[in-house]
Amino acid sequence: MSRYTIIALLLSLMTMGCMTGRVSTTERTAVEQALLSQSAERTIDDFPQELEGNGRSFYLITDEFDRPDEAFILSELRHYLLSNGFHEVRCFSEKENLDECIKSADIIVEPRAATAAIDDSELLIGIPEWELNLGLVGTSTPEFALYKKTTQRGRNRMAIHGTDRETGELIFDIPFAHSETYYIRQKLFFIFAWRMTNLEGPF
Repeated sequence: MSRYTIIALLLSLMTMGCMTGRVSTTERTAVEQALLSQSAERTIDDFPQELEGNGRSFYLITDEFDRPDEAFILSELRHYLLSNGFHEVRCFSEKENLDECIKSADIIVEPRAATAAIDDSELLIGIPEWELNLGLVGTSTPEFALYKKTTQRGRNRMAIHGTDRETGELIFDIPFAHSETYYIRQKLFFIFAWRMTNLEGPF
């Protein structure tokens, strides 16, 4: 057996059982979107369900809510309030006077998100990939992983409170709740590969 054949076999073994890393044609992968959205869903699910809206109207402050997937999170918060008997005042500044619209609300609701992000970590026992600079040609050596664990955790921590529009009196105050989602890829002896997650399907 020639040395070239042996090298080819070794390279084949080193790449067996590999799992696809972060590949996406969008800003975030589907897994990353699910980590963010499902952690937000679970946080809101932990909010108290006995909140009594009694048909009162609310205006949701969104200007200072700057978080990844903020549109989805705000939509979930609206759904939570509507499900508890509140009525939303929707104000569109380009169509009507915003101040006058807000005055039609009984309660001003402000959401607070301390955490809404993904943490990434990686553990590798073996030889990492090395970049080689061969003059005009750039290349890299393959990774040799006896064991590799890549973890992504979606973490969310939110609270929400509502005040009387006229008096500023606190109407309700839902304290911070938090949740965590995870997606773990593992590889052993560059042959066996598996995943672990608490995301709801199809992951």
